[in-house]
Amino acid sequence: MTYRRQVVDECRLLASSQLTVFYVEIGEIWEDDYKFETALRLLPFKQQTRVISKRFSQDARTALANQLLQRFVCCALLDTTPDLLSFTSNEYGKPQLEGCGFQFSMSNQQGYTSMVVSRAQCGIDLANCNDVDKFGTGYLAHFRDIFHPDEYEALEALADDEQTKNRFTHYWALKESYTKLLGVGLNGDLKSYNFSNVNTLRCDDTVEAHDTFQRRTEPLWDSSTTLAIGRVDEDISIYSTMLNKEIVVSACTLDHLTETPTLVHVKLEDIVKFLSHNK
Repeated sequence: MTYRRQVVDECRLLASSQLTVFYVEIGEIWEDDYKFETALRLLPFKQQTRVISKRFSQDARTALANQLLQRFVCCALLDTTPDLLSFTSNEYGKPQLEGCGFQFSMSNQQGYTSMVVSRAQCGIDLANCNDVDKFGTGYLAHFRDIFHPDEYEALEALADDEQTKNRFTHYWALKESYTKLLGVGLNGDLKSYNFSNVNTLRCDDTVEAHDTFQRRTEPLWDSSTTLAIGRVDEDISIYSTMLNKEIVVSACTLDHLTETPTLVHVKLEDIVKFLSHNK
């Protein structure tokens, strides 16, 4: 079996679940200018210019990782080459790949980029529990306008600071993942989204190694959250967990899930290797 066929088969197997989250860590590999330039050349020229136009180097590395993960997963699932992929985007910038038979959504967060794949419309968001620290002790009041009154009351009722940070971040990720499902980003009316049964999340680091992928075998997915808009319950599946002790991931889909999502870590060097073999 060729290397390419092996990766394609592994990726298709992992994505055979109803909801699959792929993610990469953006590490020291991007600190090397030569490796960065080599990886950058794997993108079409238009995407290359967008990456290098980023003002800060960390933003450029994140944008590059995002584009590489997107192309890697799409190529593997469709068993095709990058030059045959034709992406479009809606008016708010959500990427789409027409006629592919699946839906996807992307998210970045301080050293990570992620992609969720589903048969139906879906959304994903990564959020860092420590981001609220920059706003000081009054951060809840600062963000009051994005919360439904029921949500804000639930947050105010928490007595433990760390639990409040975790729960706040969980709410934030839920709201952003839903706006991405809708394809409107932060242009959505965040305050109208009333998420209930939002719990404090915990992290589990168990992984199952594959040749290219590392599948998290027992992620502590929380599936208890529900969403109502204007007192009408929305018919969506919502799952959240922790990538590590700081990063929350929330994903949602219009598909009715009968199994828990699959969470998969992919190394950037393996993505570069695969795409280099498929130029």
